[in-house]
Amino acid sequence: MKLILILLFSINIYAFEQPNVQNLNWNGLDVAYLEDNQTPTYDIIMYFADGALSDKTQKGVSKWMFSNLDIGTNRYSRNEINDSLEFYGASWGPYVSHEYTTYHLSGLYKDIKPTLKKICHLFNDATFPNKELVKQKRLTKNSLQNIVNSPAAIIQKAFREISLAQTPYRYPVNGKLKDFKRITRQKLLRKLKYFNKEVYKKIYIRSPKGIKSIASIFNEDCHWNGSSKYKRNKVFQKSKFKHKITLVTVPKANQARVMIGRYLNFPANRNGALDNLSTQILGDGGFSSMLMQKLRVEHGLTYGASSSIGYQKNYGRVIISTFTKNENIIKLLNLLNKVIDDAKKGNFSKDYLENSKNALIGSFPFKFENKNRYLQQLLFLDHQGESYDYLTTYQDKVSKFNSSDVTNKLKFILDSNKIETVILGPKSLYKVLKKEFGKVSVIDYKRFL
Repeated sequence: MKLILILLFSINIYAFEQPNVQNLNWNGLDVAYLEDNQTPTYDIIMYFADGALSDKTQKGVSKWMFSNLDIGTNRYSRNEINDSLEFYGASWGPYVSHEYTTYHLSGLYKDIKPTLKKICHLFNDATFPNKELVKQKRLTKNSLQNIVNSPAAIIQKAFREISLAQTPYRYPVNGKLKDFKRITRQKLLRKLKYFNKEVYKKIYIRSPKGIKSIASIFNEDCHWNGSSKYKRNKVFQKSKFKHKITLVTVPKANQARVMIGRYLNFPANRNGALDNLSTQILGDGGFSSMLMQKLRVEHGLTYGASSSIGYQKNYGRVIISTFTKNENIIKLLNLLNKVIDDAKKGNFSKDYLENSKNALIGSFPFKFENKNRYLQQLLFLDHQGESYDYLTTYQDKVSKFNSSDVTNKLKFILDSNKIETVILGPKSLYKVLKKEFGKVSVIDYKRFL
């Protein structure tokens, strides 16, 4: 019982109070510090204000550079680097998006200095040895070619490229198979220099008191300061929308997977609380959502259906995802469209709305049970240019929305003239889809690899 009470108290602090973030400046390097004396651990997230959009014609280079910082330096081999960081029980690695990049490091606070020094060493002395790079290319290539065994991964790749057409966000951050041969050691070194010397950085730290002791490490070991100024901030407006159905064919597929949604131009009437409530009502993945009630409970067409909406800084996407047996695809699609239309018309009860609001409000604090995720949320709010007030006002905003707010939002994000429908399945589905819906585009899954 004591453990439970402590946990809830911790969640309450992180979810409901204004975050006590100290904004520091370490020799020109911006730092956001969140003091936390509850555990003897630390989290550091290094934010870079650019990502895969910097690759231009050299697709995948940023992701490959960050992902392979630890495969060798002039002083240490890959095994020596891993052994050293694992000795301290550290966790480390990158996340590369199109707009921005982060590199995280976490572990026991008593070991923060040697582990941080090691990461800084990687950023300053990574050599990307050809021998190790060849191994990574082979492993990545094999993994990508085996994606045929993971339909969920294929349709996610396909839906991104189809729904984000006309924008640079459509291309996968790690590139495609055809790009691997063009990724060389020299290109990775140039990209590392670019991120080290030109791209703006901000450091996010959660740890016990006394963090100033590591300030010199970022300046003297990482060699980072305020001289790096570049921030990527370019908006790409998608002007041509055309509702269409695309069949992505996979040999011997025993079920059909479906994704429906669209690209949202910035600012796209963005409202985090209302966006989440609208997709919560439509399909939060639980049995109480409209999608699950109709598709699974009443008709038994699927085991799962969900909807979600997400934004980066300059664009967003709304996605509805489900699956069914091949022979049920037409029935599923027609029923899915009916559920969407009903939601846009407000065909749900007041009790249903209130239950959805309560579920969203009640679950919100648990998103930050992991303190690293809380730090990531602060980073993302900064990236989007939003106030930290989002965390303290979110639940109150959700509670005040009415059915009209929800239906207007759904009409906008699920405009029937702008949504894309992507179906993953065998070639045999083409005839039945064409007969029911008319024109259907067909693309082999290998195109997205």
